[in-house]
Amino acid sequence: MIKFTLLMLLSVTHVFANLAHAPQNFSFNENKFVFVDFVKANYSLNYDVAKRKALYTAKITFSQPTEGSPIFDVVDSPSSIKVNGKEVLLKKVNSPGDETKYVSINTFLAPGLHTFEITGEIETNTDFTSDSARSGFWMSDLTDRRYLEQYLPTNLEFDQFEIEMDVQVTGTETPHRIFSNGKLTEKSTNHFHIKFPEYFSTSSLYFHLSEKGRFKVKTFTHKSIDGREIPIVTYSKSSWSLYEIKEKTLKIFKELESKFGPWGHPSFTAYIAGMGGMEHSGATITSRSALGHEITHSYFARGVLPTNGNSGWLDEAIASWRDKGYRAISSPSYSSTNLAAFSDYKRTTTRKAYSEGASFMAFLNLKLNGNLEGFLKKMYEDYLHGQWTTEIFLKELNGFSGQDFTKSFKKYVYGSNEKSHDKHGAREHSPMHPKLTKQQLRDLL
Repeated sequence: MIKFTLLMLLSVTHVFANLAHAPQNFSFNENKFVFVDFVKANYSLNYDVAKRKALYTAKITFSQPTEGSPIFDVVDSPSSIKVNGKEVLLKKVNSPGDETKYVSINTFLAPGLHTFEITGEIETNTDFTSDSARSGFWMSDLTDRRYLEQYLPTNLEFDQFEIEMDVQVTGTETPHRIFSNGKLTEKSTNHFHIKFPEYFSTSSLYFHLSEKGRFKVKTFTHKSIDGREIPIVTYSKSSWSLYEIKEKTLKIFKELESKFGPWGHPSFTAYIAGMGGMEHSGATITSRSALGHEITHSYFARGVLPTNGNSGWLDEAIASWRDKGYRAISSPSYSSTNLAAFSDYKRTTTRKAYSEGASFMAFLNLKLNGNLEGFLKKMYEDYLHGQWTTEIFLKELNGFSGQDFTKSFKKYVYGSNEKSHDKHGAREHSPMHPKLTKQQLRDLL
């Protein structure tokens, strides 16, 4: 009885743990909308080459803390949706200040565990030839609703949950391959199963399907400082893109492990695409010049995970500070700005993180007598596979340093202007994360 009670308590802790970082529930036209906690998502994907369609079925278990209509997201409208076995209708919902959009259903649910069964089609960044299927779950933290919700029903970034994926390619005899940051099993030709770590959020997953032989592949290992052999897969459309990539990758791994600690993921996969740049947990699509920036994000962004747009600036600021040589400066290069005082419903990272954010990290480095690395190493150790917010960062920084940085954050992070919009940041672009057109994204497939 004692053992059973303990298991129940652990289950409840897991189910509701991430909701502490969720935005506030809200009401509109007598409808109450409730943020929920996904427990597990099983996705079945079928890429039918003969019919040139990619169809999915999602079976999701989620926990709802209070009565109302559950909030989740999927950009393209599904063909059907059931809750607890009963058909319901999808409802599109704007956040209270129109910062973003979500989806919900036209039914109120009681508190407790529920199940979704959702079917639909994946069209974004999916293409077919006469004998092959190509699909890449390309993502972005700089544009709204550009994580997994572009492709499949999922929760928001505050949530971490177990994900399994069954993938089949039908209507062709051509063998296919998947590049992924999950545990991949090839059950038979063109039939795959992927299990992703339970600490993944909607921004963590990396998935790229294509016919075998389309890419040049280079594999090797890295001996981590904790003794593990980390398998590394790098791939590209051309051999020259992989030239010296092993040496560069291992050099970056050595640098980051020496500063922040052992690699926090089971493996590393890098698509050397020559353009783009996006981080995933132990994976990236990147140019060669941005490789160091993206690998840094497997520490901060996809090792320690942000919860929303008000915490996304942290990892971009850290990675950009690293790119600029771990500088220390006496004062930030700006008088005051807003990096983290937007609405809690904001889901994107301000582009000012690359410039003002990096400058603020250099300022903190001087205030810590050149030991910002030491503080970040401790944060990485304490929060690896968990989440942080700007408020957590400030609290831990004050405790680590014995100083009070509250006034500095009020001026340089929570600037009194631009609270509602990201006007100036919208004009800034990082060379590490250039904005790509829809055609450029399809060309990467």
